[in-house]
Amino acid sequence: MSSSPSSHNEVQLSKEFLLTLLTELSVLVLQEFSCQIRLFIHGGAVMILHPNLSASSCRRTTRDIDYIRRAFGHEWRKRGVFDAEERLQRCINAVAAKFQIGTDWMNADPDVALPFAHNVTMFWGVALKLVRYKKEDPTDIVAMLRHGTKLNGVQWTPHIMETWIKTLCWPMGYNTYKPQQAQELQNRIHDAVNHLRTASPPAFHGGAHTPVIDAFFTTSDLFTAYAT
Repeated sequence: MSSSPSSHNEVQLSKEFLLTLLTELSVLVLQEFSCQIRLFIHGGAVMILHPNLSASSCRRTTRDIDYIRRAFGHEWRKRGVFDAEERLQRCINAVAAKFQIGTDWMNADPDVALPFAHNVTMFWGVALKLVRYKKEDPTDIVAMLRHGTKLNGVQWTPHIMETWIKTLCWPMGYNTYKPQQAQELQNRIHDAVNHLRTASPPAFHGGAHTPVIDAFFTTSDLFTAYAT
């Protein structure tokens, strides 16, 4: 008998491993819910799985998949199902046990910092990464900004980026930041833009968009909202 999986995952998940995990999860979800479900994901996993962003990013692994639990639960409560989050978590835990990874390989920890929403637009993705700004966050921000330039032609400067974030992510409470916090935010924005200007575009590691991802989650307008 296998032991219970750890709550914290330390295994790095490649694109291929992510697809394997999501395929297994989709099977368990179908058994649990008797239908396809919709999840909105964001964070590092999107940088790897999204066919366009992956071409703009050097990231090839992540430790977890972030999803919006509140939106999922809200959607199912409207259908009269009040234990959907717990049922989904059982499926997530079962996948963790099978592949011997931590149960937070899929988690909703960032929900606490998000407005109530059914998706995470790109500017919220950037804002959340600016708050932490560790490990892969700077390169993920560069990939998202680079993708914005491809879509809309915006030429990023620290001023444009700061205005964009403060206007579109005002619930973050930037107007209440203490001087030290405001300066740290500006420093991170300048650093991200500098990375964008100096980083070489990554080599393309493309491939066909995998059907299981389309069937398993939708990113809606995750990458289409830009402010110039």
